[in-house]
Amino acid sequence: LLVQPSADIPDMTATSQLKALAAGHRENGLQLGSQVYASVRGEPIVHFADGDAMTGHPLTTSSILRWYEAGMPLLSLLVGRLLEREKIDLDEPVERHFKGWGSGKEACTVRHLLTHMGGFAGAELGDRDMSAKAALAQISAYRAEYLPGTRAGFHPTSGWRVLSAIIEAIEGRNTEKLIDRHIFKPLGLRGHAFTSLDAKDID
Repeated sequence: LLVQPSADIPDMTATSQLKALAAGHRENGLQLGSQVYASVRGEPIVHFADGDAMTGHPLTTSSILRWYEAGMPLLSLLVGRLLEREKIDLDEPVERHFKGWGSGKEACTVRHLLTHMGGFAGAELGDRDMSAKAALAQISAYRAEYLPGTRAGFHPTSGWRVLSAIIEAIEGRNTEKLIDRHIFKPLGLRGHAFTSLDAKDID
């Protein structure tokens, strides 16, 4: 946002500001590190990395990182495939797929997961090292903050963990493999890390 897209040459002042912003976020504990890239007509004008990818693993401009929110459209595309094949209904309740889903979230639907209206934005697990089963159990038991569908609240990872589990339950296949087969490979994308990532992927 600090770099004007119409600029013909790099704005070093803006680049310095971006680097200071990234360093500030790291120093204040908001993130371990950052990658920043911007180009004009295909020519890079800003490209740098700051901090670590993981503790003890310096971040570079070529480091592979998790997709995080950028992966949301990918799961949405998988839901679209299910819709085309009439294997899912956007207004079907989440509890249809999971035992133990409740704590005020019974009205939550697939549509609510897609639109951040599930009512459990605070059930964030971030990068905690736990199995998908354990994560889903924790989210399922989390008490709703409001009636699903009545308000919106950004669910950075929780809603997408649930949606991923629903897709896997219907398809009988791992979500990451589905994304690779139906999205990445047809596009010729390689060297990606959608959900799984550890030190060997970074180094």
